[in-house]
Amino acid sequence: VVETISVRLDEDARIIWGAQISDDLEGAIRVMLIVTGVKSSQIMGGGSSEKKKDKEIEDELGIEFVD
Repeated sequence: VVETISVRLDEDARIIWGAQISDDLEGAIRVMLIVTGVKSSQIMGGGSSEKKKDKEIEDELGIEFVD
């Protein structure tokens, strides 16, 4: 998950991440991403192309984004 996200960020972006195994998730993962100082329209505004990209990422990772 971290690799999939990090390749889409600026090479100077600072990425801090961690992982924890929890039996109560029953084979699922939970991800929290905190992004600060971003002025990109991809983050700040939504559009149909962003929704399409979101769907592609969801399909690639087998996850569903929460609004």
